[in-house]
Amino acid sequence: MKKLKVGIIGCGTIAEGQAIAAKQLKNTELTAVCDVIEENAWEFARKLNVPNVFTDYKEMLQTDLIDAVYNCTPNFMHRQVVVDAAKAKKHILTQKPFANTLEEAQEMCEVASENKVILQSAFFERFRGYCQAMKKCIESGEIGKLKMIKTQMSHAGIGDFYYPKTKWFHDLSLAGGGCLADMGAHHLDLMRWLAQSEVKCIDAQIDEAGTGIPEKNAIVNITYQNGIMAQGHWSFSTIAPEGVCYDKFELYGEKGTVFVTWDRNNAPRFQIVKKGDLQWTDYPYEEIDGFFAMEKHFADCILQHRKPMTTGYDGIKSVETILAAYKSAVTGERQYLE
Repeated sequence: MKKLKVGIIGCGTIAEGQAIAAKQLKNTELTAVCDVIEENAWEFARKLNVPNVFTDYKEMLQTDLIDAVYNCTPNFMHRQVVVDAAKAKKHILTQKPFANTLEEAQEMCEVASENKVILQSAFFERFRGYCQAMKKCIESGEIGKLKMIKTQMSHAGIGDFYYPKTKWFHDLSLAGGGCLADMGAHHLDLMRWLAQSEVKCIDAQIDEAGTGIPEKNAIVNITYQNGIMAQGHWSFSTIAPEGVCYDKFELYGEKGTVFVTWDRNNAPRFQIVKKGDLQWTDYPYEEIDGFFAMEKHFADCILQHRKPMTTGYDGIKSVETILAAYKSAVTGERQYLE
């Protein structure tokens, strides 16, 4: 079997999760890693048995050691890495938030298209088993016409639940945002995917909005062009047992309701109730590791010349929605998207 040769740029916390998943794949081979901090790069390579180490990603891009890269750099570097990798004819799987500005996101997609490389957004949640099951419940008609979506993701915050190796996360100019840009990016993509529609209007309440400090709490209300309503709640200030992140989804249809709950210490619980039911029913599904499935899909798309499920355009739409939410919170006005 032909394998995709992958290099990882940025050897932080998120890169380790992606690398562990990639090592289990039959269609992928991790051949190189790069980090500007040489000690981190060598430690990462030794831990995961990766043969080639770089401290300059541009040097790595010019070799034939890799066909593609996982862009696991801090948010403010996403755009430059994507542009450089695309020009070097390397395919790219880039972490979220896709970019810090809409202009950066659009440029990333344009350069990838010009150089005929695949640019996949790392919205791994879509690939999880319970997210695929939610999609199935909607598309099969089990809960009837979808009317409303609610989501939540919350934990104790950066430095208490999630531990970046450097401090850029606390600098708004580098991170681009707090809990909304970090966790909300995933759910905003999921809600758009489940609604099968683009955002019509959005309003948001975000603490610290306009202060120059990354927010810890955000509530975003959305109406999609097809009339479906959605609400997302994300928090970096949740009191919870150590290591716990809460994930919750609610789907309200004309014929039924779906509740999914997950606290990271237990398997996700997926329940459904339909008109006439006297109680909730556990919905059967197979849970899938999101990183594993996403990275397998990335390699398959490159090796089989297919379009990925999460494209650069999906990244653009996520950035557009995030920025509209920030603007709504600062101005106090509902924002309308074309």
